[in-house]
This record gives sequence, C-alpha cells and structure tokens, in this order.
Amino acid sequence: MFTPWAAASLGLLALTLLVRAHRAELASAVTTAAWALTVLALVAGVTNYPTWAAQQISLLMASTINSMDAGFAGQSSEVAAANGHRALLVSAVLYPQWVAGELGSSTSPAARRYGPLLLENQALTWRQASARQQQLAATETTEQKRWAGVASHGLPRGCGCRGARRRGRPQKS
Repeated sequence: MFTPWAAASLGLLALTLLVRAHRAELASAVTTAAWALTVLALVAGVTNYPTWAAQQISLLMASTINSMDAGFAGQSSEVAAANGHRALLVSAVLYPQWVAGELGSSTSPAARRYGPLLLENQALTWRQASARQQQLAATETTEQKRWAGVASHGLPRGCGCRGARRRGRPQKS
C-alpha cells in the first residue's frame, strides 16, 4: 500500500532539500530531511506490520500443529507430521472430489476399482517430476498411454466418466 507512494515522497523530499539548499538554509534542510526520513521509516514499518504479523502467526500455528501431530501420531519429526497433513488432505478431501469429477461418484464400484489407477497414471511423483527433461517427457508419455488404456478399456460402458463422454458413450442419469 505504501510502496507506490515511497518514490513520490522521496522525490518531494529531494525537491524540498534542493530548494532549502538553494536558499542557503542548511540547518532547516537537514532538520526537514531527518524528520521526513523518520516519518517515512515509521509509515513503512506500520504499513508492513500486518503482513509480518500474519507470517509470524502462520509459522507459529504450523509449527505448533505439526508438533502436536508429531506427538499424538507418534511421528518421528515435525517434517513427517507436515507430510502426514498433506497426505491426509489429499486422501480425505482432494481425492474424493477428483474421483467424483472423473467418474461421477467417489463411492461407486467403478470409482473404487479404477479411481486409484487413473490417479496413478495421471499424476507424477516428486521423483518423476524432478527428473531431467528427456526422462520427464518419456515418463509423461508412458503415463498418458497407461491412463488412456485404463480410461478406454478398463472402465465399464456408461460409467459416467469424462473419458466415456468424450467417446460418445451413453451416461447414466
């Protein structure tokens, strides 16, 4: 919020100093510069405080929750607890919604049978994603072929999945 005005404020301060120096009012120019820089520093600190406070609270909450989880779940470290949080978020929140979007339901027999296969062939692991560009391209091609194989041959007719809709198969209503 303050950053766009900092350049304008410093420009106005420089102009004021030049005018006072031209009039040979050196003491007044130094006093004006000192007060202006003090006010600018104070305003910069006040406007930056909410961002800094939010970052500190976020770090404190994350480390506190990870420490508690490490103690309750018997994790060996806070890093393991943080990774457990991510895995829990994916398995409890994101995956069921993704499967419901792909197959129409997260609890159907088709979703239980083919959902994990489709996810495995759609997503890369961290190790696969950090590979060299040529290896990554080959891995993506392989994953795409596997996904297409599961989507085209493995899913039952009319399951309501997006792959079936693209091929013009009827959907259950």
